[in-house]
Amino acid sequence: MSLRSFLTRGLVKGFTLVELLVVIAVIAILAIVVLAVINPLEITRKGRDTERQATASQLKNSMDAFNATYGCWPWEWVVATSTCNTATNLTTDPIRVVPTLFAAAGQLNNLIAKSVIKDNITQKTSIQKQLLWLDASAGEVNMAISFEPESNAGRLDNVFGPTVNDEACIGVSTVGTCDPATNPYGASAPAGLCWVCVQ
Repeated sequence: MSLRSFLTRGLVKGFTLVELLVVIAVIAILAIVVLAVINPLEITRKGRDTERQATASQLKNSMDAFNATYGCWPWEWVVATSTCNTATNLTTDPIRVVPTLFAAAGQLNNLIAKSVIKDNITQKTSIQKQLLWLDASAGEVNMAISFEPESNAGRLDNVFGPTVNDEACIGVSTVGTCDPATNPYGASAPAGLCWVCVQ
């Protein structure tokens, strides 16, 4: 037995280039299938919708608590006389919930001034990005917070509640369907058909 055959006797043959390419192709196909099933973008959108719903619920509950305690909505409360002026209406209806509404002269400032809600509410992403709307009924008897769901599940499957025209949040009838194909996220106005009411 030669020295060369003795040294190479126990060595195993390696993979060929074709075998390596086949394995890489199989792994790539499996990765594509897994990503298609999981859809990480949809999961991210659903997470953002969940944050919007939580912030809207927090804001709605604080307004209801204010109304139960003081007998009027925050924008109707007159600080100087500590009374309600029910003739005071929202500046626009519906109104986009923005951080300045909670500032000293803002229409929702009394929520913070009366400690009904913490002042860090303005740091919430939904409010920073102005994604919530406040809508009051005629005579401002009823009030709702609404948001447009970004995820397809939120728009089609009513995950966060029924998707309706924003005005339907306060009892105005509406017709139509929320369809991402014909009404994509960000394309509808507050009176569109893809809004979730938090009541």
